[in-house]
Amino acid sequence: MRPLVVVVAMVAACAVAKPSRASADEIRHPAGFTFVLPQLGKGWAQETHVDVIVVEDDSDTLPELQLFVFPVKREGELSVIAGRLQSEIVRPGVERLGAAIKTAKVIGSPTKQTIADAIVLAGELTLDSSDHAAFAIIQRAGKSLIMIAVPKDGIYERGASNFRAVLQGLKPGNKAVNAASNAPPTTAATFPRLPSIIAIRDITATSTYSDKRDMYAAWRTIAYDAVLDEKTQEYLPTTAWCEGKSDEGIGEGITLNLATPTRLDEIRIAAGVWRSEKLFKENNRITSLDLVIDGVTTTVRPLTGRKWLAVPIGHDVSTITVKIAAIAKGKMNDSCISGISLVRNKGEYAVLTGINAGALEELPRALANLQRTLGTADHGGLAKLVDFPLTVNNVKHANLKSLDAACSTATEQRPTCPAPIAIRSGDERTASVSGPEPSTVEVLFPSQHDLQEAWTLRWHDQAWHLVKMANK
Repeated sequence: MRPLVVVVAMVAACAVAKPSRASADEIRHPAGFTFVLPQLGKGWAQETHVDVIVVEDDSDTLPELQLFVFPVKREGELSVIAGRLQSEIVRPGVERLGAAIKTAKVIGSPTKQTIADAIVLAGELTLDSSDHAAFAIIQRAGKSLIMIAVPKDGIYERGASNFRAVLQGLKPGNKAVNAASNAPPTTAATFPRLPSIIAIRDITATSTYSDKRDMYAAWRTIAYDAVLDEKTQEYLPTTAWCEGKSDEGIGEGITLNLATPTRLDEIRIAAGVWRSEKLFKENNRITSLDLVIDGVTTTVRPLTGRKWLAVPIGHDVSTITVKIAAIAKGKMNDSCISGISLVRNKGEYAVLTGINAGALEELPRALANLQRTLGTADHGGLAKLVDFPLTVNNVKHANLKSLDAACSTATEQRPTCPAPIAIRSGDERTASVSGPEPSTVEVLFPSQHDLQEAWTLRWHDQAWHLVKMANK
């Protein structure tokens, strides 16, 4: 078993120019958690790995235990967090001996205590049905961390004793950590907020008009392109889903499966081909739709022109099906839906397709982690957070070598090297979020200048990966 490893997902990590080891005598977390490490062997070493800080006992003679520390995925009461401890532990980046932890089971009844100004719930568990471990959930000022300690076989008590020493070394440390960090701050107070987001797991269709560029795919009803109509001053969709049957397409439709039940005020539907008035008139005009909300069907009738049909909802929704019920035949025998808009609180949410609830929950952490890593100039760490080729202001970097070369020659006039977002302290504007295609998000950050910085990320392998950075 490896020496003690401390994994800390941080809001603003200490800057590390390279993934080299540095000595450490404390675990510091900008949210206000500081732990003093007991003096063992040669002391402790600290590294930065992707979105975690790794600290280990740098001793050849006394590798006593592994220790993992990370923030909770979702805040709550200590007992509630303990009840979902397995789902909290099983996450990207928490691993031992190069393998992710798959299962965790609490043994006995955890005990609660107060250490410094934090409340701690401590107990024992098993990891992957074999490793005996100790854990603690530490909560301070509305922030919670989980600490998992796995003592080495044969010296469990000594390792557990050192784990308790780490817990007893807990002390407030928010100001000290922020002052010590050279990385750009990524706390909630300075990093732009994200808007409310609805996640759609998938969008399926009973049939789709065949096209090599996937121009008529069902997801385009949500991620539609739009232009401003000069007459109405409304943005009208220019893309569409079109059914693929040889007849009028009666009975064909699309289904949206939301990642989690979500309250909606209304659903707005753009029935027909809205790209132009001419195409709207020449294609089949849908005169009746069956709207199926979680199995309950309502027949609705679109308006005669290019006008949004608003259908009130007013409750939580998991599945939406829009089915063609009747049409007025046009010169072109295609029946299409150009757009579907989900509305809540009298405004449209940002909607992302092709992602699950975990991806939605992970997005703010992924953005903060990228901001932090970009601020350290640690390209080795950044390589784990991006998909190559990575495009930076229209320049494609095929691999890490290409990225390093570009950064060595980049200038202010030619910014081809990835850099953190420039954030002005006190700027409380919300970032703009859109989903240009399934499993993809574009985040447009607020700016004090004419150009805004945008990041495009893609969700795969249970993590977000940066694919593009641009000024718009």
